[in-house]
Amino acid sequence: PPGDRYTDIIHTKPQQLIFCINEPTLLVCLVPAKDASTFPLRFRDAVAAHLERLGIPAIAIDAESRAMADIKIDRTVNRRVVGCMNEAKEELLYEAENNQYNSLAQLEDFFDEYMYSVNRYRFPRALVLERFARAWASN
Repeated sequence: PPGDRYTDIIHTKPQQLIFCINEPTLLVCLVPAKDASTFPLRFRDAVAAHLERLGIPAIAIDAESRAMADIKIDRTVNRRVVGCMNEAKEELLYEAENNQYNSLAQLEDFFDEYMYSVNRYRFPRALVLERFARAWASN
């Protein structure tokens, strides 16, 4: 989904992860923290795979991937999103410790239905679907 994304490193076992969250929807993507030079491509691939699991049409995913061609790294400026990130990171650590999920995709899917007060307790999944529906209805 369009909008700024915020990231942080999470130290989990067996691998460290880059925790990525979309500002307007709070959609979470998880990318293994390895080889920083390939992060932009792996991040785009993770977002595309996540959007595909949500049922977003391929043409919209392709457009989103093209829009993510230029990734700029900067400081997080939205404190509300930082608060959501911290809450979600704690939950992620708990879930990782208890081996609840077998893949990063399953963990991402768990967070699709994780509610935050910032988005009025609406699921990130619903917000993503609404944003894409509005964007494609205007095209």
